[in-house]
Amino acid sequence: MRLRHLIALGATVVGSLGLAMPAVHADTVPVGNIPSVAGTGFDGLNDIVNSGGSDTTYLVQQQITNLYNSSNGCITNDTAGTRDICTVPAPKGYTNTTMGNYDHDVVSQVHATGSGGGIACMLATAVCNIPLDMARSSRVPSAAEFTAGANGWAYGKDGVIVVTLGSRLAFQFDKPTLQAIYCTHTITDFNQIAGYTGPAGAIVPWGMNTASGTYGVFKAYLGCDPSIAPNRALSSGTYPFENDVNQIVADVTPAILSNSIWWMSYAEWKTLPFKTNSATVNYWKIQNAAGQFRAPSNSGINATNGTSGSYNEELKRYIWQVTKKADADSAAITYPTITGGAGGKSGAVREYVRWLCENPADSAINPNTGANSADDISASITNTGFIAVPTAERNFGTCLLQRA
Repeated sequence: MRLRHLIALGATVVGSLGLAMPAVHADTVPVGNIPSVAGTGFDGLNDIVNSGGSDTTYLVQQQITNLYNSSNGCITNDTAGTRDICTVPAPKGYTNTTMGNYDHDVVSQVHATGSGGGIACMLATAVCNIPLDMARSSRVPSAAEFTAGANGWAYGKDGVIVVTLGSRLAFQFDKPTLQAIYCTHTITDFNQIAGYTGPAGAIVPWGMNTASGTYGVFKAYLGCDPSIAPNRALSSGTYPFENDVNQIVADVTPAILSNSIWWMSYAEWKTLPFKTNSATVNYWKIQNAAGQFRAPSNSGINATNGTSGSYNEELKRYIWQVTKKADADSAAITYPTITGGAGGKSGAVREYVRWLCENPADSAINPNTGANSADDISASITNTGFIAVPTAERNFGTCLLQRA
C-alpha cells in the first residue's frame, strides 16, 4: 500500500511540474522473431556494404544500387525495440529468386580510386580508409587477383576509344600506328600517319593513371605500357585520371592540346560531354574474324551499340562487379545457384550479385517504378552509355561470370 501511495505521489509531483511521465516498454528486444531466408545470404538484419574502384562505372553503379536500396523486402519493425530489422516475412510469396532486397541492405558506392585500387582494397592487399566489400572494375580481374580470391561478374559492355583533343580533326589509323606512337615512338608527327591529310604537328600521346581499368585494357591492346615516358604526364608528374579531359585542358596550351591524343570510355564520352570536353572520337580500323573492318565513330557504328556483339573489336571490354569468392560464387556457373555468406556483410554481397544478375522472369517488381528490377537495371546501363551483356555472351542470368 505504501509503495502504491509513493508511486501515485510521484506521478502527482511530476504532473504538477508539467513533465510527462516516460513510457515504459517491457520489449527491449526486437518485436517478433527475426526471419532469415534459408539457403540465401539474407538473415533478417540489414547491413551496409561498400563498393569502390572504377571511375568509368561509378555513375552506372550509383543508379543500379539506388534501385537495389529501394527494392522490395521484408516488413520491418517500426514500433519498438530495434526499429529497422525484419519482423515478418514479406507477404508477396517471395521465392529464392524473387526476393528483391529482402533484408533492406544498403550498398554504398565509394568515390573512385581506379579499378585496381578498388580490387586491392576489397582483397585487403592495400590499406584503405574505407574498407571495401565489393569492387567496381572496367577491366577483367587479373590472374593474380583471381588467385587471391576474386570473382568477376560482368553486367555490361563498353568500348575504349582513342580521341584527339582541341582543334585536331579525327583521322583513321590502325593498331600498328598506335603502337608506333605509344610504344616504339617511331611515329612522332601527324604527317607520318599514312593517309592523314590534316596539318603536321608533333604528336603528344598522353598516359593515364595506372590503377585505371581503362589503362589496363589499352595496355593489353598495345602490348606496351602507355603510361611511361616519353608519353606525357601532367605537370605535377602524375598521369591524368581516366576519362576527364579537363585535367589535360587545364595543364597545357591550346597548341599542345590540339596535338594531343588519349583514350577513354566510349560510354563516358557519349553521356558526359563536360567531362570529356574537346575530345573528338577517331575512326580506327579493327579487323573482325571475317576480315572486315569496322570503324566506331560519331555518326553511326559505335563501340557500344546493339550490334557490337556481332564482331570482335579488340578494344571492346566488359564492365564488372568484383566480389570475393567466399562472398559470392557459383562453382559450376549454374544459374541461379549462388553460394557465399549466410548473413552479415558477406551475405549482403551474395544477394546483391544475385539480384544484379537475375533474369527478368525471376526478378521482383520494383515498388517505385512498377517494372521488374532486371529491366530497370538494363535501363540504367543504357542510360549511362553502356549496353547489357549480349545474350549469347552470358553464362549466369544476365551476367558473365568469370572465376579462377
